[in-house]
Amino acid sequence: MPTSLSRRPLDGYPVVVVLPEVTRVVWWGPDEDDVDVLAADEGRVLSWPDVRACVAAVRARGWDEAPPDDTPDELDLGPSDAWLAGAGDLDLTSALAVWDLAADVAASTGVAWAGDDLDEACHEKLTLATVPWLIGLDEYAPEWTAGEADRLRHRVRTGLALVREALAHDGRPAG
Repeated sequence: MPTSLSRRPLDGYPVVVVLPEVTRVVWWGPDEDDVDVLAADEGRVLSWPDVRACVAAVRARGWDEAPPDDTPDELDLGPSDAWLAGAGDLDLTSALAVWDLAADVAASTGVAWAGDDLDEACHEKLTLATVPWLIGLDEYAPEWTAGEADRLRHRVRTGLALVREALAHDGRPAG
Protein backbone atom coordinates (compact mmCIF):
# COMPACT_ATOMS: atom_id res chain seq x y z
CA MET A 1 0.00 0.00 0.00
CA PRO A 2 1.44 3.41 -0.90
CA THR A 3 2.28 5.81 1.88
CA SER A 4 0.91 9.33 1.99
CA LEU A 5 4.23 10.36 0.44
CA SER A 6 3.75 8.22 -2.67
CA ARG A 7 0.21 7.85 -3.98
CA ARG A 8 -1.31 7.10 -7.32
CA PRO A 9 -4.67 6.23 -8.76
CA LEU A 10 -5.15 2.60 -9.63
CA ASP A 11 -7.19 3.47 -12.71
CA GLY A 12 -6.40 7.08 -13.45
CA TYR A 13 -6.83 9.57 -16.22
CA PRO A 14 -5.46 13.00 -17.09
CA VAL A 15 -7.20 16.11 -15.79
CA VAL A 16 -6.28 19.57 -17.09
CA VAL A 17 -6.15 22.17 -14.31
CA VAL A 18 -6.42 25.76 -15.51
CA LEU A 19 -5.33 28.74 -13.42
CA PRO A 20 -4.83 32.26 -14.73
CA GLU A 21 -1.04 31.91 -14.61
CA VAL A 22 -0.58 28.25 -15.54
CA THR A 23 -2.21 25.19 -17.03
CA ARG A 24 -0.99 21.82 -15.80
CA VAL A 25 -2.14 18.23 -16.19
CA VAL A 26 -2.44 15.78 -13.28
CA TRP A 27 -3.10 12.05 -13.19
CA TRP A 28 -6.28 11.60 -11.14
CA GLY A 29 -8.50 8.75 -9.98
CA PRO A 30 -9.38 6.49 -7.05
CA ASP A 31 -6.66 4.63 -5.17
CA GLU A 32 -6.89 1.12 -3.72
CA ASP A 33 -9.10 2.44 -0.91
CA ASP A 34 -11.41 4.22 -3.40
CA VAL A 35 -10.10 7.61 -2.25
CA ASP A 36 -9.69 10.16 -5.05
CA VAL A 37 -6.01 11.06 -5.34
CA LEU A 38 -3.56 12.63 -7.74
CA ALA A 39 -0.33 10.86 -8.57
CA ALA A 40 2.23 11.99 -6.01
CA ASP A 41 5.84 11.15 -5.24
CA GLU A 42 7.60 11.99 -1.98
CA GLY A 43 4.62 14.07 -0.88
CA ARG A 44 4.55 16.14 -4.09
CA VAL A 45 1.76 16.04 -6.62
CA LEU A 46 3.13 15.24 -10.06
CA SER A 47 1.98 17.49 -12.88
CA TRP A 48 2.86 17.94 -16.52
CA PRO A 49 2.60 20.74 -19.08
CA ASP A 50 0.17 18.84 -21.33
CA VAL A 51 -1.84 15.64 -21.65
CA ARG A 52 0.69 13.99 -23.95
CA ALA A 53 3.52 14.44 -21.42
CA CYS A 54 1.29 13.19 -18.61
CA VAL A 55 0.23 10.05 -20.46
CA ALA A 56 3.81 9.34 -21.59
CA ALA A 57 5.08 9.61 -18.00
CA VAL A 58 2.30 7.40 -16.68
CA ARG A 59 2.98 4.76 -19.31
CA ALA A 60 6.74 4.96 -18.68
CA ARG A 61 6.07 4.26 -15.00
CA GLY A 62 3.88 1.30 -15.97
CA TRP A 63 0.92 2.64 -14.05
CA ASP A 64 -1.82 2.40 -16.61
CA GLU A 65 -2.15 0.89 -20.04
CA ALA A 66 -5.51 2.48 -20.84
CA PRO A 67 -5.38 5.31 -23.35
CA PRO A 68 -6.76 8.63 -22.09
CA ASP A 69 -10.07 9.99 -23.26
CA ASP A 70 -9.83 12.09 -26.41
CA THR A 71 -11.22 15.00 -24.42
CA PRO A 72 -9.78 15.05 -20.91
CA ASP A 73 -11.65 16.64 -18.04
CA GLU A 74 -10.76 20.28 -17.49
CA LEU A 75 -11.05 22.17 -14.24
CA ASP A 76 -11.06 25.93 -14.78
CA LEU A 77 -10.20 27.51 -11.45
CA GLY A 78 -9.83 30.99 -12.93
CA PRO A 79 -13.37 32.14 -12.08
CA SER A 80 -12.72 31.40 -8.40
CA ASP A 81 -9.48 33.33 -8.54
CA ALA A 82 -11.32 36.28 -10.11
CA TRP A 83 -14.08 36.08 -7.50
CA LEU A 84 -11.55 36.26 -4.66
CA ALA A 85 -9.97 39.29 -6.34
CA GLY A 86 -13.38 40.99 -6.54
CA ALA A 87 -13.40 40.80 -10.33
CA GLY A 88 -16.41 38.52 -10.78
CA ASP A 89 -19.32 36.74 -9.20
CA LEU A 90 -19.05 33.43 -7.43
CA ASP A 91 -18.88 30.66 -10.02
CA LEU A 92 -20.32 27.67 -8.20
CA THR A 93 -18.78 25.08 -10.53
CA SER A 94 -15.31 26.60 -10.22
CA ALA A 95 -15.59 26.94 -6.43
CA LEU A 96 -16.64 23.30 -6.09
CA ALA A 97 -13.77 22.27 -8.38
CA VAL A 98 -11.30 24.19 -6.18
CA TRP A 99 -12.70 22.64 -3.02
CA ASP A 100 -12.73 19.08 -4.34
CA LEU A 101 -9.34 19.32 -6.04
CA ALA A 102 -7.81 20.72 -2.84
CA ALA A 103 -9.27 17.76 -0.93
CA ASP A 104 -7.72 15.38 -3.48
CA VAL A 105 -4.35 17.17 -3.26
CA ALA A 106 -4.54 16.87 0.54
CA ALA A 107 -5.37 13.16 0.32
CA SER A 108 -2.44 12.70 -2.07
CA THR A 109 0.13 14.54 0.01
CA GLY A 110 -0.96 14.08 3.62
CA VAL A 111 -1.86 17.75 4.08
CA ALA A 112 -4.76 18.48 6.43
CA TRP A 113 -7.95 19.59 4.66
CA ALA A 114 -10.84 18.10 6.65
CA GLY A 115 -13.31 20.65 7.89
CA ASP A 116 -16.03 21.12 10.43
CA ASP A 117 -19.82 21.22 10.21
CA LEU A 118 -19.80 24.70 8.67
CA ASP A 119 -17.41 23.50 5.96
CA GLU A 120 -19.68 20.54 5.30
CA ALA A 121 -22.72 22.83 4.97
CA CYS A 122 -20.88 25.05 2.47
CA HIS A 123 -19.63 22.09 0.45
CA GLU A 124 -23.11 20.57 0.36
CA LYS A 125 -24.61 23.82 -0.97
CA LEU A 126 -21.93 24.03 -3.66
CA THR A 127 -22.53 20.42 -4.64
CA LEU A 128 -26.31 20.76 -4.81
CA ALA A 129 -26.05 23.98 -6.79
CA THR A 130 -23.80 22.23 -9.29
CA VAL A 131 -25.76 18.96 -9.51
CA PRO A 132 -29.29 19.79 -8.29
CA TRP A 133 -30.70 16.59 -9.76
CA LEU A 134 -29.19 14.83 -6.72
CA ILE A 135 -32.14 16.21 -4.76
CA GLY A 136 -34.66 15.98 -7.57
CA LEU A 137 -34.46 19.60 -8.69
CA ASP A 138 -33.68 21.21 -12.02
CA GLU A 139 -32.01 24.12 -10.28
CA TYR A 140 -30.80 25.03 -6.81
CA ALA A 141 -29.62 28.53 -5.88
CA PRO A 142 -27.96 28.48 -2.47
CA GLU A 143 -28.47 31.26 0.01
CA TRP A 144 -25.39 31.90 2.11
CA THR A 145 -25.40 33.10 5.70
CA ALA A 146 -22.70 35.64 6.55
CA GLY A 147 -20.72 32.89 8.31
CA GLU A 148 -21.05 30.53 5.37
CA ALA A 149 -19.99 33.23 2.91
CA ASP A 150 -16.90 33.97 5.00
CA ARG A 151 -16.06 30.29 5.31
CA LEU A 152 -16.60 29.71 1.59
CA ARG A 153 -14.24 32.55 0.75
CA HIS A 154 -11.66 31.15 3.18
CA ARG A 155 -11.89 27.60 1.82
CA VAL A 156 -11.66 28.71 -1.80
CA ARG A 157 -8.65 30.91 -0.96
CA THR A 158 -6.82 28.17 0.95
CA GLY A 159 -7.84 25.58 -1.65
CA LEU A 160 -6.38 27.66 -4.47
CA ALA A 161 -3.16 28.13 -2.50
CA LEU A 162 -2.90 24.38 -1.93
CA VAL A 163 -3.54 23.61 -5.61
CA ARG A 164 -1.05 26.25 -6.77
CA GLU A 165 1.63 24.81 -4.53
CA ALA A 166 0.87 21.29 -5.77
CA LEU A 167 1.10 22.32 -9.43
CA ALA A 168 4.49 23.92 -8.93
CA HIS A 169 6.12 20.49 -9.27
CA ASP A 170 6.73 18.72 -12.53
CA GLY A 171 6.37 15.04 -13.30
CA ARG A 172 9.91 14.07 -12.39
CA PRO A 173 10.48 12.03 -9.24
CA ALA A 174 11.54 13.94 -6.13
CA GLY A 175 15.15 13.92 -5.10
